[in-house]
Amino acid sequence: MLLFLLVGVPLLFWLIALCTGITLFVIPMLLWIGIPASVFGTPLFKPSMVGYDPVGIAGWSVAILFYVVIALVLWAVIHVSLSLRGRRGI
Repeated sequence: MLLFLLVGVPLLFWLIALCTGITLFVIPMLLWIGIPASVFGTPLFKPSMVGYDPVGIAGWSVAILFYVVIALVLWAVIHVSLSLRGRRGI
């Protein structure tokens, strides 16, 4: 579920923008690319007029893997906190 929220929703908005031509749906994708671009920098992302553009397959792969790792870490934190909560007794 976390993976869908972090990766699937921005990609879905981007696909809707491509199919319908409504540019408002591109804004989440710009923000989605901006965070890993600010972390990893110029070799994988190049600055553009609106934000950053991934450079080739490597840039897209880093952006997607960035959010996959975040989803896995969040899942692990939630899983551990729920298991510790269950051991204490409610």
